[in-house]
Amino acid sequence: MVQIIPLPTVSDNLVEIEAKLKAFAEVICGGDSLAVHAGHPPEKRPLHDPLEIARLAMTPREVTQYETWATGGAMPPINWKTNRKRLPSATPENAVWLSIKKPQMKPLVMAIVKIAQARKELVASEEAFDAVELEVTRSAIANSTNVLDNSWDTLTRITNRVISSRSTLLSHKKALKRKLKLN
Repeated sequence: MVQIIPLPTVSDNLVEIEAKLKAFAEVICGGDSLAVHAGHPPEKRPLHDPLEIARLAMTPREVTQYETWATGGAMPPINWKTNRKRLPSATPENAVWLSIKKPQMKPLVMAIVKIAQARKELVASEEAFDAVELEVTRSAIANSTNVLDNSWDTLTRITNRVISSRSTLLSHKKALKRKLKLN
């Protein structure tokens, strides 16, 4: 189970900001997702294996033929330069030739097409996931920077008041020493 780390907010104090940012840094160093640990994952974390994604869309025959081919099983040889059938228009000649001359190969071709499509979808899915990750990261940085800026301003004001009060005390100390002739 994922430990949810709340995002820094502008109402956090410095100790809370430090704890949250440290926890986020540990998530990053551990190779995990800030979005997931902040409780803001995308709808579904994408599968990372295009083959597994494609298998979900394959028919049993496509899976069987793909596995046979992928493990080095014997398949009829095809010379794509000579094994063509002309078409009246500029559509893919190889697909027509294959469907007419080697229909038994169609499941393998469809399996490979599904894997290629899964690869494209995986890239799009990863980009969506990375966009959520980026937004969580931006939010954490913006809110913590806001708190740090406000804290720095507060610290500067307090420091100036402390310096002023300390100066008054030092003047008072000098006056008392003079009065008591203690130099």
